[in-house]
Amino acid sequence: MLTRISSKGQIVLPKAVRERLGWTEGTELVVEVEGDRVVLRRNERRGWRRWRGRLEGADVLEVLEREHAEEVERW
Repeated sequence: MLTRISSKGQIVLPKAVRERLGWTEGTELVVEVEGDRVVLRRNERRGWRRWRGRLEGADVLEVLEREHAEEVERW
């Protein structure tokens, strides 16, 4: 597979590559240079960004308040 560098320094990863790796829009990648190669890999750090949107629709405050009330009762 071939791709080209645009005038803005951007490249397009072929669809087959993105699908094989499970990379979708917004996937954060780490770029490393190894000799004359560029290596891309998914960023697996355990930062807060990986939680973004995961609790959408959940009433977290309600759950925490209920858990706290249960703890208070036990004490």
